[in-house]
Amino acid sequence: MNPNFAKQNSCLPVRQAPVGPPGQNPKRFCGLGGVIPEFCPACGGAKSGRKRSFIRTRAFGVIASESEAIPKLIINKNFEIVRLRQILNVFDFGGISAKPRRISAGRRRTSAKKRPPRPAALAPHALFRKAKLSGRGWRKDTIKAIAKIPFVFLLAHFFCLFIFVLSIRAETIQVLSFGSQPTFSSIFSSKSPRVKFHGLKLQVDKTGGGNYENFLVKGIGYAPFPIGTFPSEWGLCKYTGDLGSKPQFNCAQRNIYDDPAVLERDLPLIKAMHANTIRTWGKVSSLLLQKARQYDLKVIAGFWVNYDLDFTNPDVRANLIEEFKDYVNTFKDDPALLMWGLSNENNTHFCSQAKFSCNRESQAKAFYKLINAMARAAHEVEGTAFHPVMVVHSELGDIGKKDFSADDDSLAFVDVHGINAYRGKKFGEGPASIFRELANRSKKPMIITEFGTDAWFTKDPKNPKDGEERQDLQAQYIASNWDDIIIHSISEDSVNNGGIVLIFTDDWWQQEGSWSASCAAHDYGYMPHWSGNQPDGYANQEWWGMAAVEPVSGMSSLPSRVTLRKAYYELQKKFASIKN
Repeated sequence: MNPNFAKQNSCLPVRQAPVGPPGQNPKRFCGLGGVIPEFCPACGGAKSGRKRSFIRTRAFGVIASESEAIPKLIINKNFEIVRLRQILNVFDFGGISAKPRRISAGRRRTSAKKRPPRPAALAPHALFRKAKLSGRGWRKDTIKAIAKIPFVFLLAHFFCLFIFVLSIRAETIQVLSFGSQPTFSSIFSSKSPRVKFHGLKLQVDKTGGGNYENFLVKGIGYAPFPIGTFPSEWGLCKYTGDLGSKPQFNCAQRNIYDDPAVLERDLPLIKAMHANTIRTWGKVSSLLLQKARQYDLKVIAGFWVNYDLDFTNPDVRANLIEEFKDYVNTFKDDPALLMWGLSNENNTHFCSQAKFSCNRESQAKAFYKLINAMARAAHEVEGTAFHPVMVVHSELGDIGKKDFSADDDSLAFVDVHGINAYRGKKFGEGPASIFRELANRSKKPMIITEFGTDAWFTKDPKNPKDGEERQDLQAQYIASNWDDIIIHSISEDSVNNGGIVLIFTDDWWQQEGSWSASCAAHDYGYMPHWSGNQPDGYANQEWWGMAAVEPVSGMSSLPSRVTLRKAYYELQKKFASIKN
């Protein structure tokens, strides 16, 4: 419209004017358009002095002035009502009408005549067009017109619901498919996950561009404790010698993954093995994740839960949840992170180290409720970009037991089960296989988080030192394990997602090495309750590594030297045959 139009049109006597809508007094239209004349005979022949009026309409967050929203009514020199096209599209989004409200800064206009009745049945557009545009009447008629079209409001609600659904990202819907219930704020997070489960399959977005690929875990357990050290509640402790007849220790409270020399020794070898994942049992460090990125390795970040805790104690539970939330907050944005690994085989240790009155069933139920609460806390901290949360069991443990709160509904925020399994060269046959058993207990996916055997062949259980290192038997056993894992991982409907061999280097502290001088010696002892499925019938804990370790003499930045075993090279060939 010409911006000078208002200047070109003055308010002339009423007698010259053919009125607008039939039977209507032109007074009713004075001052309602884009021009309000200073002197208007149709409005009583006096200067009105009225201020410009506005129509404010809340149409999906839009606030429009009358120059943008209301029908343009301009009084020309003949007092004709010039109807510039009714801009009903502002009020009509494909049949969805907004409710207008008139706000006047000046005195209220009054109707000059009683309006004629509106036709009973009109289309929505016609109702708006027939609404009388007098000051107060226009508002009333419009509201009544809208009230006669109830389906408009239904359509508006459906439209808003449609927009809401579109806002929910596909990965959030995936969370819901496993029973998780993200918070309202997390639903609208703008971040997309780098790692997720699509059905039963683990997927990774390597570039961050939303292109997900299936990810088969070709993993190795990694806990490079230097010779003469062991883990404790005070951190890493080192045997420093004897004082009299008592061994002495120095607990430096440092993370084993903070030694750059050890990481530079090990991670290139792990990468050369064609592994793609390392698993920790305790907390990771920033340095470990930095080096993992450097060598293109993913990390399952462990979080150890002590066996001697009373899980029914509210303070114990609250402290663990807060500690885990801080842990998640610290490392959640690191690209090397694959998932969180909660606990390790706690299901076989309820009450085993308790210093309080303990009932296994009550401890188990409280523990799994705690695990679900910790997983939920991780989801809430990360929003829709959350990494999967895994709880690690010894064998199938209590999985699926509703009475212990270990069924899928009770573990709604747990995304995947980690299974430590030592069943022999295979993980069972047919219905007795661990994969079929898990599928019968849970609809969640799984990962074999520990498998393998030791390299020491015991000949005489009464004298376990009487034996020999049999790297060939260890390599054959582990290769057979991996073949069985692959068979149950490659199809889209298979429940498993790869495996993690135990372990990269020997642990010299495992056989009664805590708070003992034996942490500085390579022992030959075995675990009698965990030995039946080993090649020699005995599980020698300190000989489980893909690499042997030995002390370094002289001046060196390394605490020990590694020597790769045959099992390393056997898995190297197996891993290399699978592109991932």
